[in-house]
Amino acid sequence: MKIKNFAEGAEHLVAKLSTEVELDSTWQVVSLGDLAIPIAVRIAQELATSTVIVNVSRGKDLNGFLNEPEFVIPENLGKKLLVCDVGVETGKTATQFVGALKASGFQCHLWLVALVIPKEIESLLRQDYQKLISIKSPLVRRELRWEFDEFA
Repeated sequence: MKIKNFAEGAEHLVAKLSTEVELDSTWQVVSLGDLAIPIAVRIAQELATSTVIVNVSRGKDLNGFLNEPEFVIPENLGKKLLVCDVGVETGKTATQFVGALKASGFQCHLWLVALVIPKEIESLLRQDYQKLISIKSPLVRRELRWEFDEFA
């Protein structure tokens, strides 16, 4: 079953969060890039907490391949972060975000919340995140567009 769009996915994610975990306003919701903003804002509304946007840039090299992601880490991050992403394909952005946090000397409690997290990549993500929450968990990774009727 495909997810209609990001807004519908966010509603399903909020419902799952409310039944599976105990969260409160001490958590800070982090949008990992611009596409995740609607998801992060909806979750933050439910928790009555703030949303922080982490800007992610990924240019392309001369051959058209994506460069490594670069992050602009806000200074106002809390110690309990609910990191929101649209979905995970390779896990590179999610894991390198944690690397950027560590490189800047930042230590915190991290959960990853995304509409799609493939089972194939979960073990890699669990090295950095204490909890993974998604509404879809396909066995193998594939392009995220396959999971949505309306992508972005």
